[in-house]
Amino acid sequence: MKPLTTLAARAACALVVGTSVWCSSAHAGRPLATEDAGVLAEHDCEWEAVAARLSLPGTESENALANQVACGTPWRTQLALAHVAARADEQTAQDVLLGGKTLLWGDDDSPLALTLAYGLSWGKAGSEPFRPSAQFANLVTTIQPAEGWTLHLNAGWCRDPVSDTSTHTWNTAVELAFSPTVDVGAEYLGAEHSLPQWGVGLRYTPSDTWSFNLGYLEQTGPDRAKLVSAGLKFAF
Repeated sequence: MKPLTTLAARAACALVVGTSVWCSSAHAGRPLATEDAGVLAEHDCEWEAVAARLSLPGTESENALANQVACGTPWRTQLALAHVAARADEQTAQDVLLGGKTLLWGDDDSPLALTLAYGLSWGKAGSEPFRPSAQFANLVTTIQPAEGWTLHLNAGWCRDPVSDTSTHTWNTAVELAFSPTVDVGAEYLGAEHSLPQWGVGLRYTPSDTWSFNLGYLEQTGPDRAKLVSAGLKFAF
């Protein structure tokens, strides 16, 4: 079985900051692993909770629960603090993540927006102390080519301090708004020296305050690792 700290860090990246699971008005982000270029306005905040199950052939499935609080700051930047708790069989792990997004070009009403996302995390297994577990940067482009359609492109870098290795990542995603409250998305993403993944997501937004989502992500190839997740978001 792979070390749980490694799996927790990968799940943390995907669940709360939008990078690849296996490093892992415009929307994207949850329930997709692909990041969007949107940044919270100054003084606006969001709380997000996600429950996920990561399955890998030949190993015990891992269950994870993530909580994140993000707030908009001056200079078109938002900052986020997240905590992920994971469990597989008798093993437990935690990750704490600090992330940010800075809008470089455009806004929510622009047909094209460009954002830089970045962050780092610290992880631990069982009673061990927290240690650096991931560092990442992600250049994000969001394009709105037609009414109801949104395209997201990511080009990223992720470093694992434990193994002292770096990986380049890429994400593509498309979203379609069926109505003011329901939209669906599909994505295709990957990382250097790894098989790509594909995913789908559904988001229901009944009000300006609450949003609910479901996501599914699967790795191609013989291993076929799968991540199923459900989440909610509260804006304040």
